Amino acid sequence: MKTARLVLISIITMTVFFGAASNIQAADKPRIVLAPISDTSVPETGKTKAEGIAEAIRNGLKEALFKSGKFVLVADADIQKDLDAEKFNQYMSGDFNPATAAAIGRKVGAQALVKCSVVTNQLSSKVKDLILFKETEYTMQLAVSVEICDIEQAVICFMHTASTEQKSKSKELDLGTSDKPQPPISLSNPKDVRSMAVNSVVSELAAKIIENAVREKGKGTVTKVSGSGVTGDSIIVNIGSSAGARENVDLTVIGVDEDGFEETIGKATVTAVQEDKSKAVISSTKRPVVVGDRVQIAGGAKPSGSEITTSTGTSPSGTPRQRVMVVVPETHLRMVVPDPAGETEITKRLIEKNYVLVDQNVAKEIANNENLRAKLRGDAEEIIRLLGDRTEAEIIIAGEAFSEGIERISTNAGPAFRCGARIEVRAIQRDNARILYADGAHAIAVDATEALAGKRALQRAAELLCNGRDGVKGFVDAMTERLANPVQIVECVVRGIEDEDALKSVQAGLKSASGGTVHRYSYRDGVAKFSIESGKSAQELTDSISGVDMKGKLKLVGATPNKIELQYVK
Repeated sequence: MKTARLVLISIITMTVFFGAASNIQAADKPRIVLAPISDTSVPETGKTKAEGIAEAIRNGLKEALFKSGKFVLVADADIQKDLDAEKFNQYMSGDFNPATAAAIGRKVGAQALVKCSVVTNQLSSKVKDLILFKETEYTMQLAVSVEICDIEQAVICFMHTASTEQKSKSKELDLGTSDKPQPPISLSNPKDVRSMAVNSVVSELAAKIIENAVREKGKGTVTKVSGSGVTGDSIIVNIGSSAGARENVDLTVIGVDEDGFEETIGKATVTAVQEDKSKAVISSTKRPVVVGDRVQIAGGAKPSGSEITTSTGTSPSGTPRQRVMVVVPETHLRMVVPDPAGETEITKRLIEKNYVLVDQNVAKEIANNENLRAKLRGDAEEIIRLLGDRTEAEIIIAGEAFSEGIERISTNAGPAFRCGARIEVRAIQRDNARILYADGAHAIAVDATEALAGKRALQRAAELLCNGRDGVKGFVDAMTERLANPVQIVECVVRGIEDEDALKSVQAGLKSASGGTVHRYSYRDGVAKFSIESGKSAQELTDSISGVDMKGKLKLVGATPNKIELQYVK
C-alpha cells in the first residue's frame, strides 16, 4: 500500500527528540536550533498586543535551555554562514515546513529544530479610583505553541501549547499608552505582568523541550506511578514510539542506591504506546518503583528506525506510514483563527498513529484565502483538483471548523463566555478521489473570554471526533481501518430539510435505499450531509433512492462518482 503524508493548516511550532547523556562534554551533546519566534496573534477588540513578546520568549528559552546543560544551541550567525540570503530570511521569519527545517538542520549539523509561535498575546488594563491614588489592574493573556522537528526524518515529532493568564495591580507600573511605546520587557521585574506571563510560558515550554530532548533513544524516566509501585502496578514512562517503544517490549527499571551507584531494581512490560510516552506494568521489583527512576528498553536502546522506518516504511503495527495533508481552516465570528485548536488536535492523533504530516505551508495558504477555503466544501474531485498538484500526500483530510459565542454567563470565578463549535472533516485518497471517511462533531465550552471559549469548544469537538461516540469509532481509527479494508463510501448532501421530522425521514430513507450504514455528520441551515457506506456506487444509489417510500420526495440535483446532491420536497 502507498505511504501517505499529512498537510496541516495551522500556525504551530516545532519541538524535537534528541539523545544525549546529561554529563557528556559539549562536543558530544546534541545540537539544537531554536528558530526565531513568530507572533501571529490577533487581539480582541479593546485589547492590545504586548510589544517585544516574541523576543522576550526566545531570550527566556535560550537561557533556560542553555542552563540545562543538555545540548548545544546553534547561533543564528552560524546558520547565516551556511544559508543563502533567501533561505536565511525564511528562517528568520519563522515561516517554513518540516522539510525546510530539516534542510537547515542538516546544514548546521543539528539533530532537531524547535519552532515557536505566539498564538495569543492580549494586554489589557483597568483603572480603579482609590481614596488617595489610582490603581491599575493589568491582565496579560499569553499562549505559545511549540513544535520539534526531527531533522533525520523531516517530520514533526512533538507539539505542545503553553498558555497563561496573569494579573498585576500597581500604582507605579507604566506599560505605555497610545501616545508612547511600551517600555522594554524585563523578565526580572516581578511587577510587570508581561514578564510574569513570559516567565510562566517559558518555564512550561523549556520543561517540555528538555524532557523530550535529552534522553537517549530507548532510555527515559518514570513520570507517574499507579498504586504502590510494586509488581502488578502500572507506570508511565517518557519513552514513546519515536524512541523505539512498542507493545510487549520489556523495560529495565534502574534506581540509585544509598552510595549513589545505579542498580537494576526491576522489570516492566509495555502495554500501550503513544508518540512520546508509554504505559507499562511492573513484572518484578526489588523495591517499590518511584517517579524519577530510570528506565531503558531491555537489551539496550533501540533506534526509532528499528521499528518505524522512513516515510515509505511501516509502523510497529505493520501499517504503512501514511503521508497526510490536513486542511481544516477554523473561523470564529467570521475571523480566521491563527492557531486552529481542532486541527491541532487531529494532527496530534494522526502523528500518534504514525502518519506523517506534510505540506504545512500549502495548508496555511489555503486557510488564509477565502476563495480557496470555499472550495474545500466542494466534492472530492474538486478538492483533488485544488490540492492534487500541490502536495505529495496520499491522503487529504479536508474540512472546516467554526465557533461562535452563545452567551455571557456568570461563574464563581467571575464573568465568562459560553461558545459552541463544530468541526467537519473528510478523508480523501488523492489518487482516485475515494472518500475514506466523513464525520463531524459539536461541542460547547466556557472560558474567561469569547476567544478562549471558542478555542476550547473547537478542541473539545475535535476530541469527540477523534475519540468516537455513540458506538461510532473515532475518525483516525476509522480511517486507518478503511485503508486496510477498503469500502465504498458515498457522500450525500440533501438541501431543503426544514425540521427534525424531515431530517429523520430522509436519513431512514437513505438507509433503506443503500442497505448499508448512513452517518449524518452535519446539519445546518436546512442542509444535511451524510456518508453512506454500502456496496452500491453513487449511480446505483440514485436509482435506489428514487423508489424509497418516505415523507416527501428526494429530487436528484447532481451526482459524481463519490457524491450525490439531492433536494428534499414535501
